[in-house]
Amino acid sequence: KMIKQEKIQIIHSHTRVSQVLGYLLGRLSGVPYVSTCHGFYKLRWFRRVFRAWGEGVAAISPAVETHLLKDFHMPRENVFLIPNGIDLDVFHPISLSERQAAQKRFQLFQNPVIGIIARLADVKGHAYLIAAMPHGCQAGLTLRDGRFLRAGRNRAFCKSEVLSAHHATLYSVAQA
Repeated sequence: KMIKQEKIQIIHSHTRVSQVLGYLLGRLSGVPYVSTCHGFYKLRWFRRVFRAWGEGVAAISPAVETHLLKDFHMPRENVFLIPNGIDLDVFHPISLSERQAAQKRFQLFQNPVIGIIARLADVKGHAYLIAAMPHGCQAGLTLRDGRFLRAGRNRAFCKSEVLSAHHATLYSVAQA
């Protein structure tokens, strides 16, 4: 009823639960339904029987596109590659002087910077990177005096994990 009242012209989902709801709403209302696949799914029984993919499915990378085509046998004409994008007007290479100023501000100097670029959520696995910091890496680098740079809105995210890592220092980068 709400779909008709609000004159919704398309239903779009991103997660498994919303895919099931979107599929059902699309079928019941007659409104076209599309979905976006952000990763890799196991071929479990329920997913094989009740696929719940949209009439069109956006894949966020060539690997996800191949996964949909090969593992789920989706028709080629229903899968669209739409890679995640970066706004180059906002996220652009910085000048040498800006780089040097950032290195000084965060006390990076000659030390390597190892990190993850992802939304600040537990599911992304940041805690694993933080836990590995004291152990170094195969190249023999010691991260005992590592720096963890965090950017984003979730100020409390992983703070206790970072501060409990051996001698790690947490820097919050102000959001632009």
